[in-house]
Amino acid sequence: MRIDQGDFVLSEAELSAALNDVNHVPNALGLAPGPVEGQHGPGYTLDPSLLPDFTRAMTALVAPARIALLHYTIADESISRSLLAWLSGAGEIVTLVRTGANRRIGSRPPSSMRLFIARLLAANETLVEGGISLFLSTGAILVFLAIAEHLRLVRYHAIQTHVEPASIFKQEEVQARLAAAGVEDFRWPLLFLDKVMPAPIADALTAQDIDAALDELILGGLIDQVDETGELPIYELAGPGIRICDALQHDVAKLALRISAFRDDGEIGHEVMLLVRSGFDLFLFDLAGEQGSLASLGPDTLDGLIKYALERPAVLPAEAAVSAATTHRPIPQPPASAATLLRCPQCGQVCHEGARFCNQCGTALPTQPAPVVGEQAARTCPQCGHANRGLSAFCAQCGAVLPR
Repeated sequence: MRIDQGDFVLSEAELSAALNDVNHVPNALGLAPGPVEGQHGPGYTLDPSLLPDFTRAMTALVAPARIALLHYTIADESISRSLLAWLSGAGEIVTLVRTGANRRIGSRPPSSMRLFIARLLAANETLVEGGISLFLSTGAILVFLAIAEHLRLVRYHAIQTHVEPASIFKQEEVQARLAAAGVEDFRWPLLFLDKVMPAPIADALTAQDIDAALDELILGGLIDQVDETGELPIYELAGPGIRICDALQHDVAKLALRISAFRDDGEIGHEVMLLVRSGFDLFLFDLAGEQGSLASLGPDTLDGLIKYALERPAVLPAEAAVSAATTHRPIPQPPASAATLLRCPQCGQVCHEGARFCNQCGTALPTQPAPVVGEQAARTCPQCGHANRGLSAFCAQCGAVLPR
């Protein structure tokens, strides 16, 4: 073992011995001590004055109150994968990073980690906050990322063959990208995100889930059907979906963060965030259980988000992931589930909200209220009391997340 810039640098054998020496029972979040040689393993030497800090770091790794996986890239050249661990009631974050054949263990204050992430994502005055904020299901977010991957693949093929890239896609093509999400390639956002997900993306969605997610993305204004009659299941990007997809295709840095902690029922809850930086934009894809959010962030918003993520002692709720935003122009949010979509009972066509008859077969649609922006009951902000429009996801006065 050696000390380098205040960090402990250990071999794998030394780390195993140190984990076995910790007087704590490993929990479901911690690192399980591995086998060691002999009774106490190969051993390690350490200055007695550093022993309390080292013991505290080992305890955090074996029996943490919560952990995080932090992966990041800069362009297509570098990738780092780190484990963060918190002790109950402690403010410091213990970091574990692989450096060649060794492990580097250090302790960082949350403020230092926030500054590091801000620099990594170049969150400075050149960053433009685009006013995009949208609640989506986890399935819809994964499908949108798969759409971006497919169009990126089409674009690369078009460059090689000197043709104009196609801008349309089918459900089968999206499904193929999701199935390939486990491929080891950190340059593609969906494949990069898969490395921190609690379960493989390839196994997360069925064909029916993908179909429902496409409907949700249509109602959210991110994609549209090319054939208005609905006879051909072909789609294209629409509205802010074009801008978001362009940022994903031209990312200069990206970061994936998964925070895991014990819930009140003793089970482990997970929150996954993907942050993608392009030349002018920074987009957040937040996944928590079945619900999530998609938003464009400015430097102040990013700082508040990361502060909330690194200092909060519990799993983050999806609705609070962008609560530090100052001003948003919300996109109308889709219904909470595919069962509430306005679909024709005869042919299954997705119809516009408020339609009385199907534009595909003419069948009368079930009677239901048609949400119209501006005609909904005002939603009062619990933070500042401002009256917001009925479909608003965020308060226009203070940026707080509004109750659903």
